[in-house]
Amino acid sequence: MPNYPPYPYPPQRRSVTPIQDPIPAIQSSPVDFAAHLNKTVSKYMDWMIKRTPNDVNELSKVKNVFITDMVDLQFIKAMTKADYADYSIPKGLGRHLSRDVGTYIHETV
Repeated sequence: MPNYPPYPYPPQRRSVTPIQDPIPAIQSSPVDFAAHLNKTVSKYMDWMIKRTPNDVNELSKVKNVFITDMVDLQFIKAMTKADYADYSIPKGLGRHLSRDVGTYIHETV
């Protein structure tokens, strides 16, 4: 038997998966969700101020805090006593704000 060089066992296989250059992602401007949320909350608070003119000062303060904290209508609707205390909202006014979110949505849609 002739003296052949050793054959690699098992034979090395080449990859059959095609190699593809990565496709660069198309960059777009970021979506400003905060602007939309603030407009909605701002409109809701303006609507509340028109409905309850006796609480204009308190509602204006709450409006500014909500806009600063980027609160949305769903949060206002789900607020609890602890949330009212955290935002320094009188309990009765807080319940009024939470309860009337649904009315506002139905009236404006």
